[in-house]
Amino acid sequence: MQQRSHGKLCAMSQPPRIDGCREADALAIELARANTHLHFFKRLHENYRELGGAKDFWDFTLAAHIGMALLQLARVYDTRREGLNMQRVLRAVDEKLLDKADRQSLMDHTCQCAKQDRLVGKLKEWRDNVIAHYNCDCALAPRDNFWNMYSWELCEVQELIDRAFRVLEWCAQVGGHPRTFQRLVEGKDGCQSVLNRLRPVNTSRAP
Repeated sequence: MQQRSHGKLCAMSQPPRIDGCREADALAIELARANTHLHFFKRLHENYRELGGAKDFWDFTLAAHIGMALLQLARVYDTRREGLNMQRVLRAVDEKLLDKADRQSLMDHTCQCAKQDRLVGKLKEWRDNVIAHYNCDCALAPRDNFWNMYSWELCEVQELIDRAFRVLEWCAQVGGHPRTFQRLVEGKDGCQSVLNRLRPVNTSRAP
């Protein structure tokens, strides 16, 4: 009995097995979802004035899309060893098989996905203070102050998404399975169909 318990403890202490190819595919799906939420946010925001008839609903919808994009990005750039994230996929790259240029690329990609990077650090701070823990200063701050504390430019969110896709495709290439990952999920154009239906029909007649 003791031997079995000891063996179980040893097995639990082993580092998690990494299947870089399969995990890169799964992580690319998470990225595509984040990118699609950002895509929906942009399309709705561009047409915001036309949606003013249900302002509260569309304000919540916009907040939900950008919030989900950031939440899924926070998972992608997380560093938990048991999690599915960029650091895990990068650890799956066999450095011994790389030439000098690719070893440098591996170092560069690892740095770009670490919290020391400005945008990744900003994402981690947002995740820690807004999502993982409802930081008291954030919760009690007036909304204008909150957005000043944790403001995001859409180009910053897009850069984090594009960067992660570049890293995943590089990992796939050096791993011997080169491919281009799908950037957006199927049905992304449904947003435009909704907007078309929401636009008021021009019933005025020519004199």
